Amino acid sequence: MRFDLRVGGDDRAREHEILAERVERFVELVVDGEELDAEVTVDDGSLRVDLPGSNHEVTIEEHGRARVDGHRVEFAITDFDPSGGPGEETLGVEAGGRVEPPMPGKILSVNVGEGEEVETGDVLATLEAMKMQSDIEAPRDGTVLMVDVAEGDAVEGDHVLFAIGDPDDE
Repeated sequence: MRFDLRVGGDDRAREHEILAERVERFVELVVDGEELDAEVTVDDGSLRVDLPGSNHEVTIEEHGRARVDGHRVEFAITDFDPSGGPGEETLGVEAGGRVEPPMPGKILSVNVGEGEEVETGDVLATLEAMKMQSDIEAPRDGTVLMVDVAEGDAVEGDHVLFAIGDPDDE
C-alpha cells in the first residue's frame, strides 16, 4: 500500500510518503525513500513497531490523534492507495489465489461464502486497522474454495482468509 501521512497539526507539520508491504511477520517500509524493515504486532488495540535500533508503541486514540511512546501526535492520511507496496502489485495476496489481510486488524464484514463465484477486484471482506477501513479484494476470477474468517475476527497479517481458484484443479 502507499499513503501520504501528515504528522503534526500546526505550521511545523511534516509530510511523508510511505510504501508498506507485509511479508510474514515483518512490514517492509519505504519512508520518504528510505527502506526500513519493521516488525509490527497488535496487542489490545495498540501497535508495537520494532525498527532497527528503536521500538515504538502506537495507540490510535481517535480520528487524527494518536499516542506514540506516550506522546500525543496529530496526523492525517492525505492520500491512500491500497496497491503500490514495494515489490508487489497487490498487497496481501499470494500466488494461487490465497488472500491474506494487508495488516493485522479486525474484520468488519465478510461478503462471500464458500462456493461463490468471484471476479478480480470483488470485495471479499472489509478490514479495520488503525481506525481505517480497507477492502480485501479477490486477486483473480474463480470460485471461493475456502473462507477462514468471520465478522468480528481479529486477524494477523499472515492468516489466509480466503482461497480462490478453480474447484476442478484441487
